[in-house]
Amino acid sequence: MPEPKTILTLLYGNHPRTRGVKELTTRILKILKERKEIAVGDLEKEIKIDRVKSPTKFYLPIGKLKGWDLILTDRKQTGTGKGKRWDIKYVYTPQMFIKHLQNRLVTACETELDML
Repeated sequence: MPEPKTILTLLYGNHPRTRGVKELTTRILKILKERKEIAVGDLEKEIKIDRVKSPTKFYLPIGKLKGWDLILTDRKQTGTGKGKRWDIKYVYTPQMFIKHLQNRLVTACETELDML
C-alpha cells in the first residue's frame, strides 16, 4: 500500500528524522480508515505502543492528526462518583481535513493578495 506522501509532508515537513513518526502516522491512518473509529486502548494494541510508558511516541502523531482535522476525539464519561472514567475514541474525519485545507489555502492566498 502506498504512503500518503503529500499528507505526511503537510503534517511533518520533509526532514529525514521524521521518517519513523511518518511510518507510525501512516499505520494509524490505515487503521482509522479501515475502522472509521477506534478506542484508545484498541489503538494502543494495534500499533503496539503503550501511551503511559511512551506518551510522546503515542501522542505526537495523534496531535498532528488532530491539528489538521484528520481525526476527532470522542469522549464520553461513564460511571459516577469515584468510579467516573472517560471512554475515548478517535474518529476518522477526512471531510473535515479537506475543509481545513481549503480554509488554510484561501486564508493564505487572501493574506498574500492583501500584501501586494
